[in-house]
Amino acid sequence: MRVPRSAPLITGRSTQAQVARLGSAVHLKNVSHWYRSGHNSVRALQEIELEIPAGGYVVLTGPSGAGKSTLLSLIGGLEVPQRGMLRVGDHDLSRMRG
Repeated sequence: MRVPRSAPLITGRSTQAQVARLGSAVHLKNVSHWYRSGHNSVRALQEIELEIPAGGYVVLTGPSGAGKSTLLSLIGGLEVPQRGMLRVGDHDLSRMRG
């Protein structure tokens, strides 16, 4: 799953106003995550930026292998991103150690 940096993930005045009023429930900045497969490295997420406002919701769609489950595992705290910043509420999950 590759999202161009120039593409806004939160659009519309009402959504931006909601983020300003309630804050972010989930905030990812330049998040990258990869796995080892034998001698190869498989990049599951590359420089993802995402902001989900408190009280907001998103729908994840994409083909198999696009990184949907990896993204959910990171947000759920099951894994730690190799690069970038990941906050869920007041918790910085990018600094968490397993």
